[in-house]
Amino acid sequence: MEIIKKEYKSILLVLGYILVAELVYVSLAIIFLHEWYFGLIAGLLVFIIGAVIGFFYVKSEYQKNNPKEQEAKE
Repeated sequence: MEIIKKEYKSILLVLGYILVAELVYVSLAIIFLHEWYFGLIAGLLVFIIGAVIGFFYVKSEYQKNNPKEQEAKE
């Protein structure tokens, strides 16, 4: 819970990027492929990939901002 309190700006940034990517890629998939399930598949893939990239981004930002706390825990 500490990481959420300290890195809420990074988390909101990642969620914003995921939201924009969802809107773009899902709408493009539905428009060009003309089937709703392609949009669903694209949405799931974008969310999963964005969550993984966002996790590593927030984790690196947390470690960059709190190096002393990480050394004490190790």
